[in-house]
Amino acid sequence: MKMIMPLVQEETRQKRVDDYAVCCKGEGPVLFETRDYISNAVFQIRRCENCGLIYTYPQPSREEIKDFYPREYYDEKMMLHNFFAKQFVKFYQWARIRKILLYFRDNNGSMLDIGCGRGWQLKYFQQKGWEVCGTELSEISSDFARKGLRLNVSIGDFKERHFERETFDVVSLWHVFEHLLRPKDALEEIWRITKKEGMIFVSVPNFSSWQSRISRQFWFHLDVPRHLSHFTPKSMERLLEIAGFHVMSRSCLSFEYGFFGIVQSLLNLMGGDFNFLWDLLSRKAGRMRGMSKSKILKNLALLSLLCPFYVPIGFLLELLSIPFFSGSVITVVARKIEP
Repeated sequence: MKMIMPLVQEETRQKRVDDYAVCCKGEGPVLFETRDYISNAVFQIRRCENCGLIYTYPQPSREEIKDFYPREYYDEKMMLHNFFAKQFVKFYQWARIRKILLYFRDNNGSMLDIGCGRGWQLKYFQQKGWEVCGTELSEISSDFARKGLRLNVSIGDFKERHFERETFDVVSLWHVFEHLLRPKDALEEIWRITKKEGMIFVSVPNFSSWQSRISRQFWFHLDVPRHLSHFTPKSMERLLEIAGFHVMSRSCLSFEYGFFGIVQSLLNLMGGDFNFLWDLLSRKAGRMRGMSKSKILKNLALLSLLCPFYVPIGFLLELLSIPFFSGSVITVVARKIEP
């Protein structure tokens, strides 16, 4: 398989290793190769032998990575045209809010939501008297949050906002952390801007999940090269501890990503067009317009044939994985500790 980006020279390569290393500057063996379902580019999945971090290789630069995000990527507006997808969005937004309320039910505070989307979580807490702030890469989503919901949301990297020290009681990153170029530096900055005893809420795909092990390069949640790092419970907790956080709780149950992820991964594994069901449900028609009618019919036939079996299998597999902490998503709640 051909790499879309040539392997870089040693000096540049080492610099990129520095960017994604958790606590070292080590490299490791190639676990497998996988393809970006949008650009068709091929990347390697590697594991650092020193710190255990799994990462996408080669790592696109800050400028290169922009080319791998189409306009509609992670734009909820695309999904809101579909009734079932709309209910899905509402459900997972409320699940995230409830997670935070477990720790802050009777308190007001200040919140930063990194990768806040259209800002529904921020709006809820603003109405409860919180001071809220968000950052978002999508111009469409951030524009809606600012103009539609009148929220303090900016476009771009949260580190570029240069927040004051100890500003926030809560910082949340829901399926954002795996997209960051320098995860260790990001956590160190979050520690700096979090108040004493403040908390961080992080959700990332679980690379050691059963569905990841079964589907490997066909796993729905790999999403290379947009997912630059791939975490296990052990590597996620280690990174938080290095940055100065104490892990309060962790879970691997994810209704919004777990059950769908295994179904789509199994369909990918069986030879359907990569993430076709996801594109269909989220109405990302740009990719589907490039398909011939025969190819679309083939994928629809495959869905009709396999989904009656894969949906119950996926539910059962994801439920059985929970006691073994092998669900598709890791959600960690951690509290800032002073050195």
